[in-house]
Amino acid sequence: RTALARQRFASRAPRASNGDSDAASARVANDDEQDILMRYEDVARASPAAFGGACATFLLLNRALSGVAPVADASSAQSRADVICLAMSACLVLTGLTWVA
Repeated sequence: RTALARQRFASRAPRASNGDSDAASARVANDDEQDILMRYEDVARASPAAFGGACATFLLLNRALSGVAPVADASSAQSRADVICLAMSACLVLTGLTWVA
């Protein structure tokens, strides 16, 4: 964790009166309970890749089932929107892969 995150959670942690070791363990326990992103860090890091992959899959499925010609011509508004959505889903997938690495 970064120093700022540790400082932020240390200021919220309850202070134990038994000694420094009890206070430190109380701060660690409180940190884990309070920060949901730290608990589910792997899920949070992989979620952009999962959402990007799901969006690309649904987009291609929509394209196949909608009856529009399978070629990407610039005259169709749906074709232009599909290209933009595929680029955005590719950005999400690449962001997720970067976060996981």
